[in-house]
Amino acid sequence: MIGARVIWIAVAIAVASGFLIGYPAEVGAATTIALAAFVSLITTRELAAKAELRRRPARRPADGLPLEQLRQVDEALAAARASEAGVDRDLRPLFRGIAAMRLARRGVDVDRHPEEAQRILGEELWELVRDEHSRGSNRFAGGVSGAGLQSLIERLERI
Repeated sequence: MIGARVIWIAVAIAVASGFLIGYPAEVGAATTIALAAFVSLITTRELAAKAELRRRPARRPADGLPLEQLRQVDEALAAARASEAGVDRDLRPLFRGIAAMRLARRGVDVDRHPEEAQRILGEELWELVRDEHSRGSNRFAGGVSGAGLQSLIERLERI
């Protein structure tokens, strides 16, 4: 990197030679503009450095939030394994939201394009996330087995 001393020497030589050649007005104007730009640059850097020192630390989401969400998902999965009510109350809304988001990436709306959504999701996952589902009469009576739950999760991940 070129040192400040070298830059000052080069500027001094340029200004002196401009005056000696016979263009004092132009050299004076150019020198004034260059000096103003240099002062602006220094001032801006100093202000930015001071602002950085005063800036509040960036707010991070609470450390407990991801753990709380993980706990809620774990409870939903446990409730779904335990009973049909857990499937309806906890698992269905969780999986429906995930499925809707993943289908939206493909341009498919679960409610507006149910045939396309059913084709992509597959019969078992569609039965779980469809809106017209009637409570109490589904293939998840008694809850979902661990293997069944794993299969549904893998299907969601493939979308």
